[in-house]
Amino acid sequence: MSDQATVARNLEAFRERDRSWNARAKDFIDAHTVDVVVHRPGSREPTRGNRAHWEEMEALWDAFTDVTIGPVGPDGSPRYGTQFGSGDVVCATSVVSGTHDGELNLFGKLIPPTGRRVEITLCTVARFENGKIAEEHLFYDLMLLAKDLGVWPPD
Repeated sequence: MSDQATVARNLEAFRERDRSWNARAKDFIDAHTVDVVVHRPGSREPTRGNRAHWEEMEALWDAFTDVTIGPVGPDGSPRYGTQFGSGDVVCATSVVSGTHDGELNLFGKLIPPTGRRVEITLCTVARFENGKIAEEHLFYDLMLLAKDLGVWPPD
């Protein structure tokens, strides 16, 4: 398969994964290898395994019950700001938005619901193996999220 065809296939798989994420569908797990490694802000150690990644997402969905990766198009697919790839790696930027209406673990502290709506830019760099995400690097501004929730600076 040509590099261009590989990138196109992986970008479509990435879009399907985010569509599943927005729908809270179990297909989200299947879009990752069993031993996926996810690097994210605020954690020195990556999350290892698709089940552990799913549990983290469930906690996020509980804290922001209307959260989406978007903006979301009519078919439930997110619209990305930037998308590109090379070989087995793709990168996309999007906006994650939602209302903080559940407890959120932020910096090791449980933050009670604030009712505040937040929007943060997300950049994801994903490496694929056999059509599934094997490694992800997530980039977003945790300080801006904390400020938007009214919990930064700390008391």
